[in-house]
Amino acid sequence: IYLATVSKRGISAKELQRQISVTYKTAWYILKRIRAAMTNADETYQLEGIVTIDEACFSGKDDDEGKPKKRGRGSSKSKVIIAVSLNDKGFPQYAKMEVVPNFKAKTIEKFAQKNIEKGSTISTDGFKAYQAQCVKKNYFHEFKKMNPNDNDSNLRWLHIVISNAKAFILGTFHGLAKLDLQSYLDEFCYRCNRRNIPHLTFDKLINSILVTSPVGYYSAVDMG
Repeated sequence: IYLATVSKRGISAKELQRQISVTYKTAWYILKRIRAAMTNADETYQLEGIVTIDEACFSGKDDDEGKPKKRGRGSSKSKVIIAVSLNDKGFPQYAKMEVVPNFKAKTIEKFAQKNIEKGSTISTDGFKAYQAQCVKKNYFHEFKKMNPNDNDSNLRWLHIVISNAKAFILGTFHGLAKLDLQSYLDEFCYRCNRRNIPHLTFDKLINSILVTSPVGYYSAVDMG
């Protein structure tokens, strides 16, 4: 557990296998249970205040196999909605990421209701799905065409978080299958949301593991 928390970049099952001299399956299963606790720790919390939302496509080992390559929102890569809350000075606080089947308005509405506290201000770009009435229910909503490189843009920090998440997955795990992606995004968000208290991360993770339901090996295999 300590090895899984001490590095900002996380640890792969192959590296954990090497460091503690166990089989790959054992190392993989240990990390699967740790990630389940990370998911459990964050899923009950909602973002609040000013919350930026955007969408991104994450490539994986099994993307686009035998299919024509597409770009943008029509890509067959894994589709992910990302939300980042900002403090009153415009700096990022907490993040949520969720793998979704599409970027339609109803899907975005469902994500918002699950992850963002009612009454918050949602800031997005001008993508049509964000402008639908169902998305604007229960929230103050501001949308406009934004330049992510603009230091005054609310989306600037969100795009940095997306970039860091992709670097985390490619750098530590060298790409993932679609089935695995959500638990690794949960791990990234767990680390991101506790980046200002690194000295407490180990103790907090231990507490989360104690209150997380056991994950059997074969159910973990089913989960990827």
